Amino acid sequence: FSLFLCDRSWVNIHACINSISMRTPHHNARGVGQVVCALLLGSLATTFGAFSNEINPRTGRPHNEIIVGGLGIRGEEILYTSWNATFSTYLTENVDPALNLTFKLVYLNFETTYTFVEQKAVDLVYTNPSAYACLENEFGAAPLASLRNRLRVGDTVYEVQEFYGTFIVRNDSSIYNISEITGKTVEAVSLVGLGAAQLQWYELNQRGISFLGAPRQVRFSNSQKKIIEDVIAGEVDIGMIRTDLFERFVADGVFPAGAVRVLEDRRLLDPNNTFPFPYSTRLAAPEWSLSALPHVPWEIGRAVSEALYAITEDDEAAKAANYATWTAPLSYQGMHRMQRTLNLINEDFQCIRAGDICQTT
Repeated sequence: FSLFLCDRSWVNIHACINSISMRTPHHNARGVGQVVCALLLGSLATTFGAFSNEINPRTGRPHNEIIVGGLGIRGEEILYTSWNATFSTYLTENVDPALNLTFKLVYLNFETTYTFVEQKAVDLVYTNPSAYACLENEFGAAPLASLRNRLRVGDTVYEVQEFYGTFIVRNDSSIYNISEITGKTVEAVSLVGLGAAQLQWYELNQRGISFLGAPRQVRFSNSQKKIIEDVIAGEVDIGMIRTDLFERFVADGVFPAGAVRVLEDRRLLDPNNTFPFPYSTRLAAPEWSLSALPHVPWEIGRAVSEALYAITEDDEAAKAANYATWTAPLSYQGMHRMQRTLNLINEDFQCIRAGDICQTT
């Protein structure tokens, strides 16, 4: 008799039984089919436990080669220095060895992310929450795990799973309220930056203030360090950066403490607020996630999640990128709401590409 296995993850048991029954000249042919198929399925659990190095027609790469795309907002070199230990070395060594998988990290920027995903040139994607929300909407990406960050400021270590945006001014500035942005010179990282543009943009939108229309000038530096430098130098009136960033620069001796201050620190509004850093925006972004694209078999997604959850702060992978561990995926609904409000996603649920955002807004 002959059997046809159409997909590695699914076996049509009834078709198997019927196929054998029709080919077995026996009064209990269906029973024979049930026994044979039970044995076959037991064998498949072992035989197909490992992914082969044969070419996957969906991706054009071996079945057992998993490509992790990482968004390198600080450049390719820093991405590999920080994350190769997690996404290449650790996953290859610690994901269920029965699956016979190897993992490789590749660099992505905001433009190439969508191209690589669309072409199935990557299988897993490590990216910021806003970009992940785009991939979920447009390509059906699913989160496997969310990062639990580990931030050291002086002798104190904080573990956080979310971040906000801040509006900063020089410490001796006469500006104290976010609404005073009208007519001022403002600097952000880029329109696709989340912690240093989009969170602040959304905050202004909620106050009825135009991000691009109210200021006298909006600059984009592509560097949060430069934003801080320009605020301190008096080159711009207001800067937009992610929470915790300035404090880490101070701890590393890059900037003097007290050189800038945060406008409308929301921690002061709630005595029970335990977030360790000053921030200005009401909307918080969950930490970065690792997601799987729809073509990735569920066994791989589960095994990767389990391996990431097992990481502790003492592992070399965590030390290299300075994080604590990984947790179950957080909710990214706030990112979807922000994108709809700011028209960063069109009626077909496709995110506006970086090069088109200026024209769209």
